[in-house]
Amino acid sequence: MLIICAASMRRKGLAMIVELEIFGQTYSAKNNRMPVKFKGRLCLRKSAPALNYERSFSLQCPNLGDDMLTGKLFTMMDIYYKTERPDLNDDLILDCMQGKIYKNDRQVRRRFLDHHIDKENPRTVILVGPIEYMSRPVVNKKAYDDRLISLYNKVNER
Repeated sequence: MLIICAASMRRKGLAMIVELEIFGQTYSAKNNRMPVKFKGRLCLRKSAPALNYERSFSLQCPNLGDDMLTGKLFTMMDIYYKTERPDLNDDLILDCMQGKIYKNDRQVRRRFLDHHIDKENPRTVILVGPIEYMSRPVVNKKAYDDRLISLYNKVNER
């Protein structure tokens, strides 16, 4: 069996953190929209590369069904692009997780994004979990950064 998605979930009480690795380069959901006629009206639709990425993401992303994450959420993403050219953008990824990882992407209240280059293996590594794991001190940035590192290390412990 070919595994095209590495997904792991760790329960902490009743809450869950989801880790995904989705292969392929993401694209902007808004840039390069194409005009199409729909029921006699001119509409804009996503570009062909964005639509292809959505299909690929759907095949790789598990559907949590009844275990979908609820409440306010955070996401941490390491997005690996083939080149420096694309803007860092997670909108399409958030849309793709809707209905599979969480009910609605409006649940995501805090986002952390990092842009990387990997010409051979573009992909996105994603952590999604309850926002209370990400409560942050307003003044002490070092403590906040240490908390992020600690959370990431806990999730990646095998």
